[in-house]
Amino acid sequence: MIRHKKTKNRLLSLICVLLVIGGIMALLRNSFNVWFATDVALTLQHHGDNDIIVELTEKRHIRELKIIIRGLERVDSGISCGFAPDYAITFSNNERSVTVYPPLDGCPHIGLDFTGRYIRIPKRNLEKLLEIFHYYGYIYW
Repeated sequence: MIRHKKTKNRLLSLICVLLVIGGIMALLRNSFNVWFATDVALTLQHHGDNDIIVELTEKRHIRELKIIIRGLERVDSGISCGFAPDYAITFSNNERSVTVYPPLDGCPHIGLDFTGRYIRIPKRNLEKLLEIFHYYGYIYW
């Protein structure tokens, strides 16, 4: 009887551990991560002219942008924010690159590579993002 109880407890413990691991994996798969990036660039496109691309030089700005941009990825076809390729932030390293598009109208979402995916950005983070853009000479809305 005691042996059967131990086996049952072990089985229940194993099931609980698997459920927790499955939940963590689901969260990680849905989260947007730019921590891989060693380089961050801001791009301003001029219609008819050459694009202006500014590599961020301040490590604190790179760190702040990584913190600002992290968030849960979501698919929302009903979002009508003012995204445009005119302003972009590209996170990259030697192996991969991700580009995000800040809203041009103060909307609380950032577009991810024009994939129909967005992350919600709190107002205070959007304000920090604007401060970084202004530091490098970009002014919009």
